[in-house]
Amino acid sequence: GKRTPSPYSYNGFKESLHTMITMSVDGHTFYIGEANSNNGRVYGLVNIAAFLSQSVVDSIQHGSCDEVNSDIVGGVLPISNACGQNGMSYSDMTCPAGEEKYACQVDDTMRVEGVASTLDDEDKPRAFYCGPSSDYDGYTGSWDYVSGTESRDGPVENALGKTDVQGCCWWGRGSIQLKGLCSYGKLNYFLGKRAADAGRPSLFPDIDFCKDPGSICSNEKYPDLKWIAGMFRWITEIQSYDTAQFSYMQQLVAFVDGGLQDLSFIHQVSGIVEQGCHDPPCVEGAEMKGADRKAMFVKTLKLFGLDVNDVVASARR
Repeated sequence: GKRTPSPYSYNGFKESLHTMITMSVDGHTFYIGEANSNNGRVYGLVNIAAFLSQSVVDSIQHGSCDEVNSDIVGGVLPISNACGQNGMSYSDMTCPAGEEKYACQVDDTMRVEGVASTLDDEDKPRAFYCGPSSDYDGYTGSWDYVSGTESRDGPVENALGKTDVQGCCWWGRGSIQLKGLCSYGKLNYFLGKRAADAGRPSLFPDIDFCKDPGSICSNEKYPDLKWIAGMFRWITEIQSYDTAQFSYMQQLVAFVDGGLQDLSFIHQVSGIVEQGCHDPPCVEGAEMKGADRKAMFVKTLKLFGLDVNDVVASARR
């Protein structure tokens, strides 16, 4: 069969990176290093390598901008995983105290159909969808690999007990996946229609991400939106991650200044990307693909010509 091109292209990445280096989000841009320090350029390269390697594991390797149904519960893949996978409930991912103004609201009448993965895989599950429970007799089933359809023998629960996809339109989308009411609301507030309505600069003045979250993957006018959404999340949730125990920017500098030796750095970054904390596991039942994320980071650093301490490779020698 003819191979469908990946939704992600190098040119799309390059143009999006240029946009997010120059477009400020709440005073921050995508970090590309320092001009006037010894390791200044390397700080930027390692930040880009971290972003790209997480993107590969989150979305690029699946040939999909929409999150892929992968959380097996009771031996099957529930269709209601659209509501949340790996211990998370996306419609409950609201903004923390003081940031409530950003969040989207759940709309039980919203209908979104995900965009199918471009991988040539007969067994790949149907893309996520959401809509009022009255659309599908009040319940959702599970994915049946054999028939390539949704099996509807009865309601099937996801890990958190959900048996329909009403109000469940907030699954992950974009290169580094944006999930939940707060992240979509922030995207809308800073780069979407809400920014334009308030007279602030907006990259996507005609898209209300709270009313059309699926546009990240399906909008044909802005094919780079899937890259930009990921970079937006990187700027607002990863680069800005700063707790008493872990500051991303400080740890990035320490990792580079330490000669790219301490790979606990990428384990902590993977935790922030996948679960929102630097010391995973912090969500019960969460899956992180930590080893895949680390291996891809090491591979990307090497592609960038950086000499990295790869314990796994040296153990094989």
